[in-house]
Amino acid sequence: MKKLLCVLFCGIFMIWSHAGFGQAAILALIFGDKVASENFNLSLEIGGNLSYISDVPDGKIAFGVNFGLGANIKLSDKFYLVPQFQPLQPKGNRYKGSLQTGIAELDSLYQDKTVHRRLSYIDVPVYIYYRPIERWRFGIGPKVGFLTKAVDFYENGGNSLELDVKDQLSKTDFGVAVDVMFEVSNFRGGKGVNIHVNYYQGLVELEKGTSRRNGVLGVTLGFPFISDEQLEKNNAKKK
Repeated sequence: MKKLLCVLFCGIFMIWSHAGFGQAAILALIFGDKVASENFNLSLEIGGNLSYISDVPDGKIAFGVNFGLGANIKLSDKFYLVPQFQPLQPKGNRYKGSLQTGIAELDSLYQDKTVHRRLSYIDVPVYIYYRPIERWRFGIGPKVGFLTKAVDFYENGGNSLELDVKDQLSKTDFGVAVDVMFEVSNFRGGKGVNIHVNYYQGLVELEKGTSRRNGVLGVTLGFPFISDEQLEKNNAKKK
């Protein structure tokens, strides 16, 4: 019961918090070992994203850093349920564009220039993982994202301009995510590190009336908080 209350508290606090990624890390560090069992544990996830937006002429990928917290629930020896909370999940792209504010002096500075569309989301994916052999897991599941910030960043030599475009975009993103995970158990004193390679394909129109959708390729490191019993088992395997 105490473990369940701790998990619920973590979830409520993170969703409520405006600075979710900081609180998520603190809560995981405080409660991670306390709530861990053979069938449940939390993990911190951090990595990098290569994102793009489909159907954008001359569109190029953009790089971002992602952060999240996962809850790993063992359903059987082969299957796992893993909901995640990702308060730092950047998306977007780069493209050639021209500023159109109606202010001639300003617009003239940013014609046919590089634009970085920076989209900030809070993402909540829910994976079902299959573990066919030891150390390898393959996951798939839905992901919903909530847009928190959207800007077009224009560059012109030493000048730059940031334009808020959030009102032009869908506030909610939804799609399918797939993930391949490899467990490296001989790190962190037997607690291990999980290496993830994942891909997300958005199914929602980013701008109404267009075919523009989010796509993200990510590489992530997961740092699980495991129980003392599981730690002993991991260390025993190395002997």
